[in-house]
Amino acid sequence: MGAKITAHNDFKAWILQDAWDVFWQCRSVIAAALLWMVLFAAFDAILPRSGVLGPDGAISVWGGIWFVARFLIDAVAVVSVAFCAHVSVLTRLAGWSAFSIIDRRAAGMFFAGMMLLALLVAVMILIYQLFLVPDILRLLVGNDDAEANTGLGIGVVVVMAFLCLVAVAATWGGAVICGADPSLVATWSRGKATFRFVLWRMIAVFLVLPVIAALFIPVTGQVVAIVQAIGIPADTGLLVISAIFNGATTCFVIVLLSVIFSRAFIISLKS
Repeated sequence: MGAKITAHNDFKAWILQDAWDVFWQCRSVIAAALLWMVLFAAFDAILPRSGVLGPDGAISVWGGIWFVARFLIDAVAVVSVAFCAHVSVLTRLAGWSAFSIIDRRAAGMFFAGMMLLALLVAVMILIYQLFLVPDILRLLVGNDDAEANTGLGIGVVVVMAFLCLVAVAATWGGAVICGADPSLVATWSRGKATFRFVLWRMIAVFLVLPVIAALFIPVTGQVVAIVQAIGIPADTGLLVISAIFNGATTCFVIVLLSVIFSRAFIISLKS
């Protein structure tokens, strides 16, 4: 049995406003997720780096395996935030209470599905690093050959296809939480009704994301200077502060996407 939806018509005018409200409501879960990501970032920093890169400077097989494993470790925290955000939008319950209102089977299905999505994202990023980054570097140095253009064209098509797939499946998480039909047929039917609603907002989020990340760069430098002034080494300060800022940005983006996906599920019930 799923949770009862109690948020049909009380959307804020701006999704960002709803996202900030949900971010604040889920602050205790987000704080735990941040601690998780910062601790593993510190572990990653002290781990020996031999064998991560190959002789040509490209990521090695071991490096690829470690990248995927680290991505999935962080995904545990990120999926927890996504779960809390979904429940908050759909039921107006937030924080750790979100984990008790949903039965274990539904929660387990949500986590399994989202971890699978995280694995796909990790593989796509790895493919990007292995095959598309060399093409981008060749173009940046002025080597405008057909092979590089073809590789970038294929990369754009793959990314857009992946975003379209996510847009179609966006209502699946809400369906699992609320006890609706989570089958492929039902998800496809709901996804067709909300496809454009989700796709354009996802594209907007990913276009704005580099701007948000750039805003943290001067702030990071200032905070590192402050912690260095009180006696904390700059390397340690940079590691911790960067991990906190990166984790907070990731959590906010996940909350923002969760708000979009949850809204899409509610809209699909009315269509």
